[in-house]
Amino acid sequence: VRRSVRRPRRQRSRVRAAVAHVRRECTEAKEALSADTEAAIPVLLMVHTQVRLTSGEFEDMIRPALAPTVAALSRAIASTGLTPDQIDVVLLAGGSSRIPLVGQLIAEQLGRPVAVDVRRRRHGWDEFRQR
Repeated sequence: VRRSVRRPRRQRSRVRAAVAHVRRECTEAKEALSADTEAAIPVLLMVHTQVRLTSGEFEDMIRPALAPTVAALSRAIASTGLTPDQIDVVLLAGGSSRIPLVGQLIAEQLGRPVAVDVRRRRHGWDEFRQR
């Protein structure tokens, strides 16, 4: 028989807030690793500590999830009747497009140059960066 221990409401609220904070810090680390070689993630749960994550470690963690996405892009292009050599450049947009490994894998798979939409809606930038 498994008994569930119900934590007091205030404690559950603090745990949720701490988890939300760690998620925000992880998002910031992901964004930092798009340009830097390492990032520190502060963790404020029961103790205060930091987790160091290098860009190589981050890429190793996400590579398995990116492979199906890159394969889906190849299938999507093929479904249009186009071949990669008929494409001038692949434009990536969105947060994860700024992860260097994403552009690298797509460029390797398609043999085409990749550009990243670096516009930030809140700043109104209108710029593309070619990789």
